[in-house]
Amino acid sequence: ARDGEGRLVGSWGELMNSAVVFERCNEGWESILGFEDGPAGQVIEFCNQCGYGDFAEVLESAEEEMKEELDSAQFNPLAFLQHRARNGLTWKVYCAGMEPTFDSRGYINGAWGECLTAAVIFEHQNPEWSNLPMYKDDGPAGQVIMFFLECGHEPHEDAMNMTESA
Repeated sequence: ARDGEGRLVGSWGELMNSAVVFERCNEGWESILGFEDGPAGQVIEFCNQCGYGDFAEVLESAEEEMKEELDSAQFNPLAFLQHRARNGLTWKVYCAGMEPTFDSRGYINGAWGECLTAAVIFEHQNPEWSNLPMYKDDGPAGQVIMFFLECGHEPHEDAMNMTESA
């Protein structure tokens, strides 16, 4: 499925995005045994194996669009917030109007907690994330915290930092 902006969303979109990010984060991935066709190629092959061969062309074009998106975000200090939440909105749109909420132990939850968790997961799943130009100055979690503060939530910065460290 595609969203209102024409971006591939849903499970196939998440798979392809993860493959593109892996390729960008891991210089020399082509020499890794089993990655001859690349992670994006593996997603397309899996699509074919599942009987969705007609959809492979959509995945191929989405791969190129995602690469272009990554390239165009390299000078965006809030690049991570352009990733999509599971509800299809960008993290920036989803979080911008939301007040922070907390669990019983003081950790941030709700939209901001989801966003920060997604950023931390991204960093852990992509140990070479700092190779991406848009994360040279500040990593994904740092960008989420920066936006959190820009949205006027300074009184809750300690809770956000505690949540990132959890």
